[in-house]
Amino acid sequence: MEREEVVKKLINMFNDMFNKKIDNTMSDEHYFSNKLGISPRELVYYFLEVETQYGVRIPEKCIADGSFCTINKTADILLSLN
Repeated sequence: MEREEVVKKLINMFNDMFNKKIDNTMSDEHYFSNKLGISPRELVYYFLEVETQYGVRIPEKCIADGSFCTINKTADILLSLN
């Protein structure tokens, strides 16, 4: 899968789940930033949905080291797992 496809799908999932209208220009915004503004609980839901949609298990270290924090970094994680 191409990186652009992954980013687009992640953005669409994010927008659908949280009733947002983010685009590619916001893909480096931290999930907890004012522009994206989701709660820690919502991030957990998003994390689980990403794992489900992609059929992967994101390593715990990606949470602990802060890698799972933006759309682009999430895409990087997913591409590294495939």
